[in-house]
Amino acid sequence: MSSVTIRTELTADMALFKEGARTAVALFYDSERPLRGFAGQLDWRFKGELSRFVKFNAISTEPGQITLIPTYLNQNRFQLFLYSKSNAAKTAERSPITVEEVKELNAKLLTLKITPIVLSLSDLGLSSAEILLKYFKGVDAWITQ
Repeated sequence: MSSVTIRTELTADMALFKEGARTAVALFYDSERPLRGFAGQLDWRFKGELSRFVKFNAISTEPGQITLIPTYLNQNRFQLFLYSKSNAAKTAERSPITVEEVKELNAKLLTLKITPIVLSLSDLGLSSAEILLKYFKGVDAWITQ
């Protein structure tokens, strides 16, 4: 049975590297260099792997698209998904994920049948998990700080 589990006692980083989750979703902003937020943390943890994908234009910059980056670290396999968001204003501000984007992301993740998926409230620009609890259905997800 799929469920959303609130794990705000954990950071997204801790969920992946201390609790054994192997799949994560981070937001990717088309104008953001260097990578920030959870994507920036993942890039650091995976020794620049995401930056290499950015450098070679291997990440979709079309809003709403998901790019899979399969990778290994310390003999563990990880699946990193970058959900593309546009920063139309080209400012340093990161716009929070909208209800429509949550629904769209949920629909795309449903097809993947991967569990659990780690999502970070702070990366999504949310102060609470309310929107995810309401619209995230059928996906095993850990919602972290």
